Amino acid sequence: LISPANTYTHAISGGAAATVNGVAFSAMTSTVSPAGISWVSATKAEIGSNLGDWVPASGGVTGSGVISLLSSFTYAPSGAAAGSFQTFTLSGLTIGTTYDARLYIRVWDTEASGRPIDFTMTNGAEVDPFTGPEDRPGDVLGTGNQQQAFFVNYRYTAQGTDLLINT
Repeated sequence: LISPANTYTHAISGGAAATVNGVAFSAMTSTVSPAGISWVSATKAEIGSNLGDWVPASGGVTGSGVISLLSSFTYAPSGAAAGSFQTFTLSGLTIGTTYDARLYIRVWDTEASGRPIDFTMTNGAEVDPFTGPEDRPGDVLGTGNQQQAFFVNYRYTAQGTDLLINT
């Protein structure tokens, strides 16, 4: 799926830079935002390289590039506290052009019931929500294997020059 044959307007890796199949993902941290993306949150933090409870081989995830990409991430430490939010804005889009926005996800913590996922993609006047059990890939994929990884893909035709991703 990730290939140098594709054109990427934004290739961002939360927490630490990574390269997958020759495609370089720029690091985004609480203090560094690559060109074309902004991150607004009440609080910001990142994990630079930490698998948590994730065992890539148990989920069939192989390749040092993919594992490196999925070993880091950004998050809002205030979690479910009132007023907690994150908004990522991808800018520099061309109106009328069709894009795919992909968010790559894997388990962090296998205890308890997992973290919920609530994304809202805002493309001009179009607002599209996605809700599910983020920290439970096996539930999302219907396999029961929580060690797998997956991505959420949002295909859209840009109505403006920005796409907002709210979590």
